[in-house]
Amino acid sequence: MLICEDGNMTLFRRTRAELLAACLLCLVVARPLAGQEARWRELSQSLMQLYAQGRYTEAIPVADEALKVARATFGPNHVATAASMNNLAELYRALGRYNEAEPLYRDALAIWEEAGSPEQAHVAAALNNLALMDYDQGRYGDAEKLYRRALEIWKGTLAPDDRRLGLIRNNLGQVSYALGKYEDAEQFYRDALAIQEKAPGPEHPDEARSLSNLGALYTSLGRYADAERVLKRAVADWGTVSNSRDPDAAQAWLNMGVLYYAQEKYPDAEKLLRQALEMSESTLGDQHPYVALALNDLGEVLRSEGKYPEAERLLRHDLAIQEAALGKDSVAVATSRANLGALCYSEGRYAEAQEFLQHALAIHEKVLGNNHPAVERDLQNLAIVYYSQRMYADAMPLLNRDLQVLQGRFQEQFTYQTEGDRLQFLDSVAFGIPLYFSVCFNRWRQDPTLLGNMYDAALWEKGLIANSMAAIRARITASGDKEAQNLFEQLSSLRTQLAGLRNPPKTGLEQWQNTVEQLRQESAAVETNLVRRSSALAEERRLARATWQDVRNALKPGEAAIEFVRFDYHDGKQWTGNGYYVALVLTPEAAGPSLVPLGEARQLEGDTLQDYWRLVAEVPAEGAGMQFYRAFWKPLEPGLAGHRRVYVSTDGVLNAVSFAVLPTEDGHLLLDKFDIRDVFSTKDLLRPAGHSAEKSAVLLGNPKFDLQAGRPGAKLPNDGSSATPLVAEIARNAIPGSPQNSECPDLPPGGVLCPLKGTETEVRNIFALLKQANWDAKPPYTQESARKEVIQNVRHPRLLHVATHGFFSPESAHKLPDLAADLRFPMEDPMLRSGLMFAGADRALKGEALPNDADNGVLTASEVATLDLQGTELVVLSACETGRGRIENNGEGVFGLRRALQEAGSESVLMSMWKAPDLETRDLMTLFYQKWLSGEDKYDALHDAQTKMRDEIRARWDGDDRPYYWGAFVLVGR
Repeated sequence: MLICEDGNMTLFRRTRAELLAACLLCLVVARPLAGQEARWRELSQSLMQLYAQGRYTEAIPVADEALKVARATFGPNHVATAASMNNLAELYRALGRYNEAEPLYRDALAIWEEAGSPEQAHVAAALNNLALMDYDQGRYGDAEKLYRRALEIWKGTLAPDDRRLGLIRNNLGQVSYALGKYEDAEQFYRDALAIQEKAPGPEHPDEARSLSNLGALYTSLGRYADAERVLKRAVADWGTVSNSRDPDAAQAWLNMGVLYYAQEKYPDAEKLLRQALEMSESTLGDQHPYVALALNDLGEVLRSEGKYPEAERLLRHDLAIQEAALGKDSVAVATSRANLGALCYSEGRYAEAQEFLQHALAIHEKVLGNNHPAVERDLQNLAIVYYSQRMYADAMPLLNRDLQVLQGRFQEQFTYQTEGDRLQFLDSVAFGIPLYFSVCFNRWRQDPTLLGNMYDAALWEKGLIANSMAAIRARITASGDKEAQNLFEQLSSLRTQLAGLRNPPKTGLEQWQNTVEQLRQESAAVETNLVRRSSALAEERRLARATWQDVRNALKPGEAAIEFVRFDYHDGKQWTGNGYYVALVLTPEAAGPSLVPLGEARQLEGDTLQDYWRLVAEVPAEGAGMQFYRAFWKPLEPGLAGHRRVYVSTDGVLNAVSFAVLPTEDGHLLLDKFDIRDVFSTKDLLRPAGHSAEKSAVLLGNPKFDLQAGRPGAKLPNDGSSATPLVAEIARNAIPGSPQNSECPDLPPGGVLCPLKGTETEVRNIFALLKQANWDAKPPYTQESARKEVIQNVRHPRLLHVATHGFFSPESAHKLPDLAADLRFPMEDPMLRSGLMFAGADRALKGEALPNDADNGVLTASEVATLDLQGTELVVLSACETGRGRIENNGEGVFGLRRALQEAGSESVLMSMWKAPDLETRDLMTLFYQKWLSGEDKYDALHDAQTKMRDEIRARWDGDDRPYYWGAFVLVGR
């Protein structure tokens, strides 16, 4: 920070994802003898010019001479002398000569503090610089205290839009990031940008610096799209600011390279990092600690590309620079050692890797504490080194600690992150869980106690994000917080608008993209506010700590629990590129879980899964289903002997199947032998029933898909979704009954969706049964009244029954290679590609413009997630393929309607796994309700209804089991 002749400060800030920069000062505040003053001014001006050009080494003698003149002219304790001290210190700091810089900074601070109130702004600048010294040397706690003191001084002495307030907030963001306080870091960066983007005066690089830092933070959080957006702005800004030699320009390129490295775009990352290294060396020389950072990051990319000799040369050069500048126990040195350890591991040099990583872990723990993200990475890497040598006794304690740190990080992130942010963060750290499972899987036979660890990890991981979002919705409903309710309504409206823009138009792509991005940012802001108001999630935190012992204690005699787990497999040397399926089986009398290995995912998700789909085809292939049964269920039966009721939590492709329809080797089906109850996670057994005692119900069926604007009952509030029409491609790929998909004799001319006349009979039959059972059921919404807004306006009925077309459109159907990747975002969101169809949906699917008095008739899963279903015991989706969606192998299950209803609060969902026939579905639903409303448990009611339907189908088809007609529906929940 330079304080020039007019007394004004110009800011200097050198930044990076992990490093902080400071201020340079140049000051004239007195009137000494004219000749001496002129000389001092001349030296100061020369210093300013050299500094602005990045010629720091040349500037050192000039600054030293200026300090001598100041001492002789103004005296040793004058504020002008303090400015010269600070300037020389800043040059030393810029060159990495920290030991020479620090005493000068402290002497300058003492002079300004002694001078009193007139110099308070300069005191703050000196505090900022000292904080930088602490930061550069890894004393983050001390740095944070100094920055906060500086902020308070400047807040009291500067105008609210002064650039220095943006600077100090940016610096606080950096130190918060270094301490692992990501929420604080993001807020400081945003506050800094709010000032910098509006600050008066000429163009300034401050905004580019803060953008670069914010982008680095987003990269660490796995928010890669956000990171790329802001880093592109930072790089573009550096192309326009005047100081082209500013080292911060190189840091923007470096941060972009780190982003591409995180995305495994290694050639792009290498190119950018080489540019950043060249830019830094040209400004700072080849021995500066900031140059070492570029060496480190480039070395990591080269290691990942298998270019080991060059990677090692760069990483060792990086380590030598950092040790010389900062000592052997600094955080930067720990990072360098950790990366050298990773390189040695990659080359099979395990003893060296172990030494490097042990040293790195010790430093990080000492400086950053035991729960820092850097410690978590060290724990994982060191555990992998031990695992590679089959040193399980050393690896497991590290992995257990790593899992605890990871759980703590999630708990912290959940206090402010949106669902999208949480999912991206999960993806960025997701390899920790499969690594844990891999090591346990390799050792469990020698150490059966590891099976309890695996079960506990599965309980924590399964539905982690979905459950946290459901808990937020529950808390909002229970709290009566009107502001939170208003925010939730805003979020629902914004999601509806975004759903209406889910597909790009043929023209006006730029305007469409801008609108989508604006809606995304508005939605994220509203959701963040909601999360902050609902962060005290005691119930979810209790369940997050659930153990296998808790689940075992909840089981009754004759019951069992199964956690299927699908994990990517690490063999100790590398990730194999293949996954593995196991089943963890628990019974009430067992001393602990048992493990059943099921096999490699490549085989099970290939031929074995295809065998299942041949079983549930309209005409099943002979012997179909037996391969699937022998792979996934038969190995479990010895452990299930004497246990008929089995609670099953699926994973991977098993999320898309119905176990009940599987044939067994004795000629029966699993339906005959087991009472299989699907749950999102077996920790659902620990949740108390929360549904309302009121017998309220909402029924909807047989929507008039070809409803035209202006028809009676078609007047609806405008939801904003008419801005861009949906595409008929959804109908071609996802809607049974569309003319491109199957024959539909009842399809009206020009129609898209086949009418579902049987569903009207279905919902009217159910309504009659509900009334007989004294339920407070409203007459069914059918035809023109079966509208999207009916579902959007429900308020926690005990039962919600929807009989209509469901859809799920695969990603491959939406790939538009002529559009940029960022334009494809809305349609690649699986929660926007699955949903339900209501009255008027034909117009949207045909691409017709929607009038302002009508909604689009398409309710996406994203919108379903904002429904108020707290206290809803059961949602019945009597529609085709409502259980489908994108299956994620990260414990989060199926992204689609199933997940949306879970988040909305429904305790259980009855949904279909394939395109069930209309008439058979009607009959099945009628049977189900007859049995449930007569007092049967809903699982028993479904079992009995399917059994009866199966008998009828077998009679119709000469004894053949045709699960296609009766077995599509699965009840999931509690």
